[in-house]
Formats: sequence, C-alpha cells, structure tokens
Amino acid sequence: MKAYSTALGLSALLLVAAAPSARAAWPPASSEGLVVAADSLLDEFPVGTVTDGAHGALVLWSQPELGLARLRMRHVLGGGVLDPAWPAEGLALGVGSAAASDAVLVSDEAGGAVAVWTDSRTGTAKTYAQRVRSNGSVDPAWPAGGVPISSASGTQRRPAVAGDGAGGVFVTWEDTRTGGNARSDLYAQHVRADGSLDPAWPALGAAVCTAIYEQFDPAIVADGMGGGAQVAWFDRRQTTAYEEVWTQRLDSTGALASGWPVNGITLASGDGIWRSELKLASDHANGFFALWNESPAFDNHEVRLIRVGVNGAPVAGWPAGGLELSEPFTASLNGRMVVDDSGPGAPAVLATWAEYFDFGIHARRVLGDGTFDPAWPASPANLLPLPMTSPKLTGAVSDDTGGLILLWSAAPSSSGSDDNIFASHVLATGTPDPAWPVGGALVCGASGMQGPPAAISDGTGGALAVWAGDGIGTTANVNAQRVDRGGIVGPLAAGVGRDAAVAQHAFALPSPQPAHGASRLSFTLGQPGRVRLSVFDTNGRRVRALWDGALPAGAHSMSWDLRDEQGGHVAPGLYFAKLSASGRELTQRIVVLD
Repeated sequence: MKAYSTALGLSALLLVAAAPSARAAWPPASSEGLVVAADSLLDEFPVGTVTDGAHGALVLWSQPELGLARLRMRHVLGGGVLDPAWPAEGLALGVGSAAASDAVLVSDEAGGAVAVWTDSRTGTAKTYAQRVRSNGSVDPAWPAGGVPISSASGTQRRPAVAGDGAGGVFVTWEDTRTGGNARSDLYAQHVRADGSLDPAWPALGAAVCTAIYEQFDPAIVADGMGGGAQVAWFDRRQTTAYEEVWTQRLDSTGALASGWPVNGITLASGDGIWRSELKLASDHANGFFALWNESPAFDNHEVRLIRVGVNGAPVAGWPAGGLELSEPFTASLNGRMVVDDSGPGAPAVLATWAEYFDFGIHARRVLGDGTFDPAWPASPANLLPLPMTSPKLTGAVSDDTGGLILLWSAAPSSSGSDDNIFASHVLATGTPDPAWPVGGALVCGASGMQGPPAAISDGTGGALAVWAGDGIGTTANVNAQRVDRGGIVGPLAAGVGRDAAVAQHAFALPSPQPAHGASRLSFTLGQPGRVRLSVFDTNGRRVRALWDGALPAGAHSMSWDLRDEQGGHVAPGLYFAKLSASGRELTQRIVVLD
C-alpha cells in the first residue's frame, strides 16, 4: 500500500484519548438534544457526520447565507458539548460567492475530516475537496476554498468519497464532459493527504464508465489492495428508463484493474426494475458488499445484498443479481448495512430495513458465504411492536458485540403528524434487546418535526445521532444526541457499562527501547472489536499498517520489523505506534537505531 506524506504533524500523533468522561453534559431525551447549529432566521440541515475517533463527531451542515447555500462544520465532543476551539458559528468551507451542494464527508482517520462538494464558482458546476483538521482549522497545505478535483469541461456533480487509508481520499462523480447535461459519465480521482492530486492518476480524472445513456449515483470504497478503488453505480445503457447496478475497479494509477473490462461489470440487470439507494462497504478481504432497494413491480419493494470478489464476480455462494433480504411483497425500503468482522461466518453483514406493510423495522445477519445466519430468526420479526406511522430508518451502527443500534424517525400514533426520533437495539441473536423500552428508546421527543437522523458509532457500543429539527421560531436547527448500548439516552455517569470496558484498553511501552531489528508492541483490550495498529513518522506520514481487523478482548502482542509498506528498512529516528480500538486511540514512541 502506498504511504503518502500528510500534514498531521507531530502534535496530532501525540493526542492520546483519555478514559471516556462523564456524559452529564448531554441533554435529556425530552429536549431537542444538543444544539449544534441554530439561527432564528436560517434553516440548517446536516449533510455529513463522521467520528472524531474519541467518542465525538464532526458535523457538516448547509445553511443559506446571502441567498446561497454555505457549508459549515463543528466538532461535538464525546462529553456532549461543542468544542470551544472551533468557531462558534461553525467553520466555513468553500467560497462565499458560490452555493455549495451535493456535500459528503469522510474521516481522515486523524481526528479531522475531508469534505467534498459541488459549487459553480467558475460559472459551471465543479467538484472540490477540503481537509479540516481536528483543531477546527482548514489544513493550510490544501488550497484555500478547496482542491479542484478536475478542470475538465462540462459539469461535475453528485460526488461520492472514500478514505484511502493514508489521510487522502478517492472521489468519484457524475461528469458531462462528453455528453452534455442530458447524459452523465463517471470519473474518479485520488487526492493525496497533502492536498495534491495523485500524479500517477490522469490529471482530468480516471474514466470509470463512459458508456451510452446515463450512469449516475455512484458509490466508492478503497479496494483494500494498495492504492486503488472500487466504484459501483446505477446504469441505463441497456434499459434507458430503468436502473441496473454496475461496478468497476481502478488500480493505484487510476487505470482499469487487470482483467476488468472497459465500462465495468454488471451486478444486477433486468428491464422494468427501478433501483435506488445504492450503498457499498468493504468486506475487508479485497472485495466489497453492495446493498440497494429495487422495485420489480408496483408496490413491491425489495432490499438486495451482494458480495463481490476481486474479479468483479459474486463471491461463491452468492446469487447473481443479489440476495433478497426482505420477504416478498412487503414494500421494503431504507436498507442499511454494517459489516461484522468478529462473529461466525465473518465477514458477515448485519442488514436492516423498514417495511411499510407492517410499519415495522426488520434485520438479518448474512454470512460471508451468502447464507442467512441460522442463529437468527428465519423470518425477521418486526422490531417495532408498537404502532408508528411510516418509520424512516436512516441510521444503523454496530454495538461491537455482533448486534446493531438502529435510529429512525416516526410519528407515534398519539403524536399527530410530527416525527420523533427513536433508537432500538438488536442483539447478536437477531432479537430485540429486552432491556430496552418496547418500541424503542426515545432519542428526541421535542415538539415539532424531528429527523430523519444520521448515526455513527460512539466508539463504546452506542450511537451518536444527528438530525435537523424544528427549533428557534420556524427554522430548522442541527441537533445531536447520544444513546448508550444499554438504552440510556443523554447523561450517564462515568464508568458505567461499556465505558468501563473501553477504559481498560492499555498499550504497553514498545520493547526493546531503543529498537534494533524489530520492535514488540503489546496491548490489552477491555472489549472485543475492530482494532487498527499502525506506525507513523514525526511528520504524521503512515509508515506501516500492522493490523486492521477484529480481535477478542484480552492481551495481544505484535512485532514490527522496522520496515515500511514497500519492504524497505526505515531510517533511524523517532516513530509513533498508534493503537485505535472502540473509538479510543493510544500512542507509544519507538526510537529506531541504525
């Protein structure tokens, strides 16, 4: 895997997360939550939320300023307060003279984030990217106003983004350079951690698909093979009025991966089928999972899932066209998925969706071989036994023990037309957690319309929810709230439940010190879950990724052979080993001798 220079600097690597603090600052569920952005004259709507790696969140929202949509960002600390180091009105991104749209956000894996959006500052819609550091400032190494992703003619719109694992991002977008506004192709670009476009990639972007008719709504993930990316999208080259699902793989130079055809491979085909809400997730084995909704007949909506291997074909055991998750003729929508690396049959997918015939939410665990987990109910039961009006499922995160925390908005039968926000916990057995309130925990019951919520993991088995809610006067505010894995919303004393387990994570001093030949890295996990262990230099450049995967609780030890990603010996000097687990980051120094 390539290792690129970043602008993180030594200070970012010396940030060691303390044990989770008290949650007394989080407001109660009866309130509107923590107000992230509010203005009596402006509507604010969240457009992106990512973890800060320390139980908090970075929130990106859009608001009108002088008649133009402007992007702003704030940092919500894990304790339920806004970071005072960030601008009180939110950090402004882009340029004030152009309206921003189609914004997306991805973590830079160093406490900050990269935002990507479209604006027309040049008179034509173009796509830009900007890195925001953990201290609330725009990275000075990146161009002011954002990095132009491509200077090609035509418009660039509706970008999708994925981290490259080294502080940079892969971006894909709809592009009209050849077909005009009536037809869009797909292109992609790699932006390195220092804000420069990867010189190995085509300067105007790599062609993902330039087939006839429309290609649109792309999604992207890193390919897991060292510097490339996997893109999937909806395509009308064969149906003109309906959507098929196609995919393409690009290597570390932006060229088509070996063996992949020009314009991609079909994942789901067939005329007369509408498809929507395409989502991708890495399977952490050089392939990916794709999930989407489709409607093969009037009022018959399905949720489908497929696992795709490195060659673009379904992995053995998976049906062509995807596995139908929901029962037939149940009007299923709002599909969401979480990859589960820790349980039996991994990599597995925890999939969930809403059904509008029973006004319920359902879930299934699909094993890596494409079969349903036999430990889960054969026919997924309604997780909402209480009547609600049209639940809108928009958030699903792992509870770190093989289950799910779900977030949705709905109008309880007693509340009229205004939506409240709720959360539910699905155990690793596929059944509702009996310790939670029947029908879900109330996350926000304030008056007015609330939601729908976005959700990210809080790093301790719970979730952080962010949504737009009726606030001051008649405007929409951006609000946030935390729900614990135990179903507690808002304040919680320190040392309770999962917080206590995460506090037991420990990273021992590397041995020997100084290191010559190899360095032994030992650590203890207070709870099982996904773990990342990497080595960085003093400029914040990742030198070597040592581990990225699931580990059980207990003691572990790994060795670094003092080589970089390319297999070369590192130069003598100071390095930093960073352990990331359950939203907590621990760092140790390594001195390397000649």
